[in-house]
Amino acid sequence: MPRDAGGGARHLRRLLVRVLGLDTSSGRHLHSPSIGVGEISIHPPKGLINALAFHHMDDSLRLDGLDRRIVARLERNARSSFATIGAEVGLSAPAVKRRVDRLVESGVITGFHAALDPRALGHGVEVFVELYCSGRTSAVEIARIVSRHAEVQEAYTVTGDANALLRVRTTDTAHLERTLENLRSEPAVLQTKSSVVLSRLIPPAD
Repeated sequence: MPRDAGGGARHLRRLLVRVLGLDTSSGRHLHSPSIGVGEISIHPPKGLINALAFHHMDDSLRLDGLDRRIVARLERNARSSFATIGAEVGLSAPAVKRRVDRLVESGVITGFHAALDPRALGHGVEVFVELYCSGRTSAVEIARIVSRHAEVQEAYTVTGDANALLRVRTTDTAHLERTLENLRSEPAVLQTKSSVVLSRLIPPAD
């Protein structure tokens, strides 16, 4: 090897060790995965290998057309049988089951739930509440605050002036008033703004 080429290889080895923290060697067999660069065998550190594995795991979350049709059918009715779904998407029941199992294992489907009518449970008043907090109240702290109030069904951080948007269910307006007072009694909460739902134009998917 010409002198300048050898010097360049040694310089590259030192650079990889110093900047990337990679273990480099030449001509030796190692058990870890390696990437060849000229005469240099680069062995990625454990963290990089884990990152590559994580990226591969992300790829498993990608849905094809059949997956999306199956998910859409389950969103409409989670009790649909595999045979019913299969007849709709053109697959056998076992093939649908395998796909659903994979979607559950990969985290695409996070659970199967019963959709209840809140009015039947005595929660006939639905309200969206804008929550305004003091200073630099973090999202974690907001989550702690709202989790103490059973009437809060959902909570989101949002853009705009409000710190969070809550979906609240109460039995009646008196219950709503108490709930808002309880929220405003939290030290970090400055004020709330409420909008009572009159009717649903588009029902939820579940």
